[in-house]
Amino acid sequence: MANSTENLDLLPVGKEGRHIHVGVDGASHIRRGIMVTQLTATGMLVPATTAAAGPVIGVATHEQDNTAGADGDLEVKVEYDRIFRFSNATAGDACSAATPLGAAVYAKDDHTIADNSNAGAYTFAGFFRGLDPDGTVKVYIPLGSQVTNQAADIGALTDNTGGAANDTLEAVPSPADAPGTADILRDDLVANAFPAIRNNFADLADAINDMRAALQAAGLMS
Repeated sequence: MANSTENLDLLPVGKEGRHIHVGVDGASHIRRGIMVTQLTATGMLVPATTAAAGPVIGVATHEQDNTAGADGDLEVKVEYDRIFRFSNATAGDACSAATPLGAAVYAKDDHTIADNSNAGAYTFAGFFRGLDPDGTVKVYIPLGSQVTNQAADIGALTDNTGGAANDTLEAVPSPADAPGTADILRDDLVANAFPAIRNNFADLADAINDMRAALQAAGLMS
């Protein structure tokens, strides 16, 4: 999927949201009805999913073409703090009845919602509020920076310890008293202490990776 090349209908749900006027990036064309965000370096408005930009901050209420202008020459009125409807992604990215209400959802492009971040490739958009009968996704969009500033992905840990994670930090056995030889001490450590240490490191790696996935699912990490 790709960002929209035409104006879209605004599809709000419920009470009116709040509005903010934001200057448009000098190389950008903002179309009505798309999700928008800001470049992290300049604060200028761009379509959602633009590189080097933050989470979705709202929906553009009208069109502004600033491709021939400088940063901030034009402004767009952005609506946020409201539920909007957007196209649903397909296949493994699609939201469904099984998507928990309130779950973080992501902009696959500036008018399409995915139920996952694709390992940080999709921008945080807001929170799932269900599906309409026509299949569109209802999303509550806060002012993105008020809810989450996505931290950079710290990367998953690769576990080469040879241990087995079991969600338990095991006691590490002490070596036997007065082993007869260094070989006996080594054999004791290899048989008893080292497996417990490996398992504990595997548990830590597993827990850290689970926390990383949870932060991404909540939109707190890219």
